[in-house]
Amino acid sequence: MDVLTTSDPEKLPPEVRVLLDETQPLPPGTAFFEQRFSAAWLIQNALIGLGLLGFGALLLLLGVVWLFAYRGPVTVYSNSNAELWLIVVGLVLGVGGWMMLASFPAGWALGRRQNAGARTRYGIFLLPGILVSRSWFDTTVIPREHFRGLASNALRYDSKGQTKSYTLPPEWIGSSLAQLAAAIHAWSQQPSQPGGGATLLSATPPPLPPPLPPSPRGL
Repeated sequence: MDVLTTSDPEKLPPEVRVLLDETQPLPPGTAFFEQRFSAAWLIQNALIGLGLLGFGALLLLLGVVWLFAYRGPVTVYSNSNAELWLIVVGLVLGVGGWMMLASFPAGWALGRRQNAGARTRYGIFLLPGILVSRSWFDTTVIPREHFRGLASNALRYDSKGQTKSYTLPPEWIGSSLAQLAAAIHAWSQQPSQPGGGATLLSATPPPLPPPLPPSPRGL
């Protein structure tokens, strides 16, 4: 199984879709770390979105002015298409910033639900063999064989021959980022269960086996 990232729940495997349903209990053997949508985190994202939107609009304006104000001869040597790159980058940044701003009201409502005691299904799920990360925008399913560890609170994994990463959110309900990192490390060290059997995941390493009895003399 390869890494899967999608914003459409219908494209997720059935065993992952059930994790996102707040009306269903979590399957046995699942460790869940719930992301907290705090006011500070939401406001920070909104400010980043506003900055991306403004910078994207500036690049788009520069690209359009450059495109229509340039009146020199266009040849393969003189035309670098720089204005087109400005327009494309401006559009991408602008759309990204707009998406971050547009998600603020719903994120604020979700944070209020969490403060009222509701359990939401946004965060990190650790199952035998796979790690599932559900953010506000999409869900990523990472098989254990594609996981490449944590570096400076960034989760790294291989996808289609490339190493990718994303930074974990700083706030979690009922746990800390250090506890989550320890749990992910313990999950990555667990052997695969024969026959797909589930094992309860924990941030605490399993105890060492008892010492073997002394061998009979002469063996």
